[in-house]
Amino acid sequence: MSEQASLLRGAGMSASPDTSSFAARWSVGDWACSLLLLALALWADSWPPFERDVRPQLNDPSIMYPHTPPLAQQVPSWLLWRLSVALPLLLLLPLAALRPRGVPA
Repeated sequence: MSEQASLLRGAGMSASPDTSSFAARWSVGDWACSLLLLALALWADSWPPFERDVRPQLNDPSIMYPHTPPLAQQVPSWLLWRLSVALPLLLLLPLAALRPRGVPA
């Protein structure tokens, strides 16, 4: 018998877990918790959904998003595409080419 096993037996503990115990083998606590959560989920699923009539707010100018007419826009749409797609590519491609090969990304 090893020294560790004898120390554990002296403290009232065994060297290996008791696999003959039903609770340890089948994780009764885990299953009980899972079944409790399943029961709570099924119970909550039976509740009626929260529904709200939004028709009164559809034409409320105080909460409407202020759309800018096309003639008053600060940046034209053709420039938005170039700023959002071409500019990042023009900045990232040279930086990727200058990165040393041995350095991880």
